[in-house]
Amino acid sequence: PPLAAISIDRRAVLDAALARQAAADAALAAPLDVRAVTEVASVAHLEAVADAHAGCVLALVLHARSCGTCKALVAQLASLAASAEYPGVVFLKHDVRDAFDEATDLSRLHRVRSTPTLLLFRGGAAVRRGALADSRVGVPAAPGAREGGVRAWLRVALAEARGDGG
Repeated sequence: PPLAAISIDRRAVLDAALARQAAADAALAAPLDVRAVTEVASVAHLEAVADAHAGCVLALVLHARSCGTCKALVAQLASLAASAEYPGVVFLKHDVRDAFDEATDLSRLHRVRSTPTLLLFRGGAAVRRGALADSRVGVPAAPGAREGGVRAWLRVALAEARGDGG
């Protein structure tokens, strides 16, 4: 049989693209629940959160869907976010892989080599980094993180990020 011509409805494609863009813009404008760990979708989303919460420290965990340690860390951060232990801290998370299993722009921007990686931001700039790292890549591991000392590491790192000393 002969090949049939492919017909593309350009108007429908453009309308769908505009709808996706409008949904993305609405997600950027939506207020955050600071008592929960919020998923950050992109660099633009992180910048919007940093602008909206300029006086806060942002704690961003870069994780992988398939990483058990990452899931445990995100769960610990969720319990910290729900408590009143860290006022002025906004807890965020970002999956380092996109739908096509490629590294995301945010993970490439911050040169994530291992997961989980925890970044602290103040005034829109990354001020502290900690990772449960593989020694082969040369990224220092967060002190005590393997022994369950994430709270202790976070307390010291947040004090430094706030400028309280350590």
